[in-house]
Amino acid sequence: MFLFFDLDDTLYDQYLPFEAAYLDIFGDTPREKMNDIFVKSRRLAGQAYAMVDRGELAPGEVYCYRLIRAFETYGVKLPHAIAHTFRDAYDKTQSRIALSERMKAFLGYLCDVGVRFGCMSNGPGPHQRHKVEVLGLSDYFEPEAIIISGEVGCAKPVVDIYRVAEERFGAAPSDCMMVGDAYDIDIRGALRAGWQTLWIDRRGETNPAERDFHPHYTARSEEEMIATLERLLREKA
Repeated sequence: MFLFFDLDDTLYDQYLPFEAAYLDIFGDTPREKMNDIFVKSRRLAGQAYAMVDRGELAPGEVYCYRLIRAFETYGVKLPHAIAHTFRDAYDKTQSRIALSERMKAFLGYLCDVGVRFGCMSNGPGPHQRHKVEVLGLSDYFEPEAIIISGEVGCAKPVVDIYRVAEERFGAAPSDCMMVGDAYDIDIRGALRAGWQTLWIDRRGETNPAERDFHPHYTARSEEEMIATLERLLREKA
């Protein structure tokens, strides 16, 4: 089995830097609202990247677009300048992101037992590479195993990026598994590519029964995600 992990909110908890930036720009606010804005902005990622593919949105505007649209659900028209200020504050918090100790141990285990694994992430190359450096992913991932949409010219859920991963690993689609949090991006794209899928639903974001496609496995937390993967690897040993 070849494992491919999404980066944001899969290998690390993306809510933590979002929360820090939110409190910095908007001050104290009900936690339910802050969490809701975060979840809604995440759900808009697929729509935003589709707009980029169609030439309707500049890649550098993806985050601001998602944030503005998320605030609109509360009847708040967030000025574009404020959205940019928030994005800049959020970018600064990215320098403090970190893998959990449990995740470090699991990635080390994969290295020790010889499982091949990679990371597939949507976003501009320099921005995502900065996260890769801060998280110390080069300690675990081979250089060619880190695939960033801005560097390869295609993004999830387009099947092309999964084919890039297969070619780099010399793997058949049926031998690959995508592990990610974004249902409409990570899971939909991987299923179209003929991959197995594990969806990590940290936020209770959506109900799979309402969708026309379903993941092979679902985890509600990082711990459950890792436990599921450990079990699958034992079964295939």
